[in-house]
Amino acid sequence: MPLAKDTLDQDWKLADGYIAYSAELLRLSLLAITGIATLCIKLHDAHEKTFAGIVYSFILPLTVLLLSAGCALAHRFVAIDSMAFHLESLRLDARSLLEYPDSTCQNLADLTKSKSEAKGRDWRFCLAERLLWISAITLLLGLVLSARSLAKW
Repeated sequence: MPLAKDTLDQDWKLADGYIAYSAELLRLSLLAITGIATLCIKLHDAHEKTFAGIVYSFILPLTVLLLSAGCALAHRFVAIDSMAFHLESLRLDARSLLEYPDSTCQNLADLTKSKSEAKGRDWRFCLAERLLWISAITLLLGLVLSARSLAKW
């Protein structure tokens, strides 16, 4: 069941904004991980310490930044998946109304499926929001822990 283009434009603009934000969080997380790896190599060259000892002091920041990157990737997947549920719910509602335009009696199977799709969409929207927050918070935490570990050297 095709939907009117203007019906979906605002939904996709909003989704694209959130997905672009998670892409930036992913880029920053990966940049920070690369920066820490570079610092570990430079610190190893500058100090006569073992490379394992230097890397060990950066394990917690690296783990937190990897969590941030993982949550950003998971957000992208969940956000796109939630839009698929949203579109299916809208299509089922539109089809139900087309089949019974003059009546309050609508296709019960479509309405039941539409409510199920909407429930799945809402659950995924909540999950996507949490993943976005976790990604942003762990990115900041990883940067703070990196600075703290770097201050030791």
